[in-house]
Amino acid sequence: MVNKEKVKESCVDMSRSHTSLVDICYSKKDSRPLSMIWTNGKMFTIFKFPEKNDVVNDNFIKNLVFLRYGKKKESELKNTYHVVDMPIGLGVTEYHYYILHSDILTIMSRITEKAVHFFELKDMG
Repeated sequence: MVNKEKVKESCVDMSRSHTSLVDICYSKKDSRPLSMIWTNGKMFTIFKFPEKNDVVNDNFIKNLVFLRYGKKKESELKNTYHVVDMPIGLGVTEYHYYILHSDILTIMSRITEKAVHFFELKDMG
């Protein structure tokens, strides 16, 4: 039996924004999807798709992970899962995810969830 109050407590409210962003990482070997990153401006959520020979069931939907948000300074990234400034783009690779804002591109490690590199875009026409 499902405890509805417990489920309600564990749910994340993802209804804040009018815009959603999504990207899918594909395997270089066989071009099948490996993972998908998604945000609607509240949090970054990543889903890992089942392996090629895995039995597909509803459990893979439960295996979502929330990723840290990052924009500028490492000090701003500590335990920051809430999206502070809605990005205009995002993407995911096997080991990284990137967050694009109008003034900066941030590359984050999926393993450590720390910023790997920042690219200032202010001076780029």
